[in-house]
This record gives sequence, C-alpha cells and structure tokens, in this order.
Amino acid sequence: MAKWVFLELKRFIPKSTVNVILVIAVIDHDILGWGNENIQKILESYESIKKVSEDEDLPRRSSDARLGIYCKDHTCDFFTADARAYTYFFEDKRIHNVQISKFDWWKTGDRPIYLVKILS
Repeated sequence: MAKWVFLELKRFIPKSTVNVILVIAVIDHDILGWGNENIQKILESYESIKKVSEDEDLPRRSSDARLGIYCKDHTCDFFTADARAYTYFFEDKRIHNVQISKFDWWKTGDRPIYLVKILS
C-alpha cells in the first residue's frame, strides 16, 4: 500500500516515487542581483524562487528570525551573503539544526553567497 505525500504543486503522488523534496529557494534582499544573475542555476535545484522584498510574504525589512520562521514553515532554503543570519533562526524553538555552506562567489557584488538549510 503506497503512502501519499501532498506537495505544494497541489497534486498527490505516491511517496515511493518521490526522490527529492521540492524546496523553495529564498533569496535575501542584499543579494537580489546575484539571484537575478543566477536564476537558471538556482532553478536546476529548486522548485521556485522567492525574493525578499519582491514577495508579499517577505517584506524588505524582514528580520533574519522572521525569514528563518518562513523557511521552516514553507520548506525553504535560504541564500544570503550574511554569514551570521542563521544565528537568528534559533529564536524559533522549532529550529534546532541548520547547515550553512558556501554556495557561490558573487563577482559583481564581491562577496560570498551562503546557503542555509534548516535540518530540524
């Protein structure tokens, strides 16, 4: 008997056929230029992209804590140039483990791009 998973795509598919969880990429406001330059690269690994300040759920002055809550609630990975942004994610008691890694170097902005994943 197959178990079913409900995905954001609004369709049901058998759990046994799901190899990856569809995740949304959230791009921090300070690296929107990088996000625009690399949209195809990002979409190779992510279902969709949401940009801070360009999405009504992610206003421009959103705190890092709020962005962490949003990512936890909506199964998102977070791209930022702020190496310490993830520390505020822990203000939400549901977040216990995050993974931060260097994802890219933005030549135009002359800064590293970090990928923050909420693990639990």
